[in-house]
Amino acid sequence: MSKAFGDFGAWLLKETGPQPAALKIHRHFMFFSEMEKHWGQLATYEQLLESFGASGLRKAELPMRWLRAVGGVVVDEVAREHHTEMRRVADLLESVVEPNFKDILKRYHANLLVKVEQGGASVRSVRLALRPAVDLLHLAGSQGAAMPTQRTLKHFWHSSPGQLAAVTGFVNFLNRTFGLKLESRPDKRLMEKARRQKKEKVLRLLIRERQEGDAFERKWIAAALAYFHGISKVSSQRLTYAAADYKAIPGFNVTHGDDLLWVPSCDGLPRFGDAKEGSEKSSRPDQ
Repeated sequence: MSKAFGDFGAWLLKETGPQPAALKIHRHFMFFSEMEKHWGQLATYEQLLESFGASGLRKAELPMRWLRAVGGVVVDEVAREHHTEMRRVADLLESVVEPNFKDILKRYHANLLVKVEQGGASVRSVRLALRPAVDLLHLAGSQGAAMPTQRTLKHFWHSSPGQLAAVTGFVNFLNRTFGLKLESRPDKRLMEKARRQKKEKVLRLLIRERQEGDAFERKWIAAALAYFHGISKVSSQRLTYAAADYKAIPGFNVTHGDDLLWVPSCDGLPRFGDAKEGSEKSSRPDQ
């Protein structure tokens, strides 16, 4: 491996120049030392991924570029994504330390893995299912409960309305496995109120950090569209809008599909805070 490290040094000199190469060469020694220790030769991408992980290989960008250029190493994007998701799953499992909750989470994880083995789920879907389960268990712990309760669940729904669907599978698992009788779906009016409060909170935070310039303006308009018109999935970079007052309230006319919608500006929101979501949705606000 000493020859490989020397070849890498020569390549680095050509790629970056003398001074950068001199500053960087020693920090990559451990990368080659690990290959020497584990395999005694240049490793395959799969071997490197298993040893260093996706994050470690990102830090070893220059040695990886050299391996791709002269060592015939081929990056496997699918393997890298799989390894990354596995690492995230492991981190979620380790994030719960209370023994009872840890056991619950492990059993839920095992249940999810059965679906993966049967081809009905992916590692990514396992990670997405574990995230709200971990959050719900942490919340139960903060309430001093030995098991998530209906009170825990209501608190979770209110604070994380976007996770309603994601946490339902875990709630059903708890009911089925531990004989609980948790209501897995909240009242629709409760959820609508929680979603609206969350959208309003975004606007209030933006008011406190208001800035000048196009970037902030677009961010504000995207959040206002979600609050006043229920349009959440909009790219702030693709917005078409123009400043326009409405009933002496400063705001913007925003083109969205075939509609022209009006939203208040930061200065207009305090006077517009009691507006009902969607109340200003019209083809033209000035008609």
